[in-house]
Amino acid sequence: MKKHKVPGVIGLSVMIAMSSWLAGCQQAAVEIPEERAISVAVTEASYGDLAVNTTLTGQVKPIEEVRLVPKIPGTVTQVHVSVGDSVTTGQTLITLDQRDMRNNARQAEAALSIAQAGLETARAGLASAEMQHQQALRDLERTQTLYNQGAVTQQQLEQAEMSASENALNTSRSQVSQAEAQVNQARVSLDIAKASLQDTEIVSPFAGMVVELNATAGEFLSGQAAAAIIAQLDTMTLTTQVSEYLINRFTPGQEVALGIPAAFSGTVTGTVNTIAPAPATGTMTYPMEIHVANPEGLIKSGMFAEVEITTETRENALLVPSASVVVREGRTVVFLAEDDRAVMKEVIVGIDNGDLTEIAYGLKDGDFIVYKGQDFLEDGSLIQDTTSQDGDAS
Repeated sequence: MKKHKVPGVIGLSVMIAMSSWLAGCQQAAVEIPEERAISVAVTEASYGDLAVNTTLTGQVKPIEEVRLVPKIPGTVTQVHVSVGDSVTTGQTLITLDQRDMRNNARQAEAALSIAQAGLETARAGLASAEMQHQQALRDLERTQTLYNQGAVTQQQLEQAEMSASENALNTSRSQVSQAEAQVNQARVSLDIAKASLQDTEIVSPFAGMVVELNATAGEFLSGQAAAAIIAQLDTMTLTTQVSEYLINRFTPGQEVALGIPAAFSGTVTGTVNTIAPAPATGTMTYPMEIHVANPEGLIKSGMFAEVEITTETRENALLVPSASVVVREGRTVVFLAEDDRAVMKEVIVGIDNGDLTEIAYGLKDGDFIVYKGQDFLEDGSLIQDTTSQDGDAS
């Protein structure tokens, strides 16, 4: 009988397969991924003084500015100034066509002369009427005496009484009143005509500078748009909004430092002029006006300005870069650099000016703090200090 050896071959194959699998498992077990260091920048916590500043912003404008709109429509006959010219109070800037207004003024003057002549005539008539009335009173007195003596008739007495009545006198008085009213009306008409003639000249209401001019000779001005804008630029004003937290830090007359980068580097001194006692409508901030001298004219209308004030200070506080402070799971922490590992440390912070933060509790002077790369760290992370490549913390 023939023997079959197939099962032995199968068993050998299985053993070889299992050996290969076990070898693979052993090889996988020893292949542990290499930990990679996270690049960070490190600085020391140290004591120093800290100030928190608040910046208020706004745009500067002239302390006084007026838009000159023609009071009457008309055609421009002459423009006397240019943009940038300095002007004085009452100086004529633009002249409109005056022909119609001059004619109206002449007619009004003639009408006044006629009315005044009529008044003189009426007054003369009144004076004559008063004299006649006095004579009639005297005649009546004599006639009454004669009548009492029987020397004149009743009809003669009545005629004397009629002559002594004030009817004619009252008529003359009425004529004078009417003439006076006509004179007054003529004067008003003349005043209106003269005012209209004056309105053909657009003048500067104060000394300043022409900052805008919208008129050319021959152009018709409708009396709706500004023909010119005059501004007083020797002093400029900044209106800014102040929170209720800061409003009582200011008082009228207080000097403050203004930064206007477009005009000059550094700061210039301004003076608080007014502080609103109530917030602006619809806001919770208080308008404050600051005046600043502009003798050289470097500050232009519309330039951006800022006022920086110190709101909080700390002396000899333990300070770290603000960027080094992070929040993890609701806790405020920093990462210490200890040897080649990051150690997460919970801290209590004080004031922060955006660059430096006060540490009230949790650190000591000389602790090395991670201020770059901290967002990628966990407690115990392997780190590589690259501070020398990035530069010192500022």
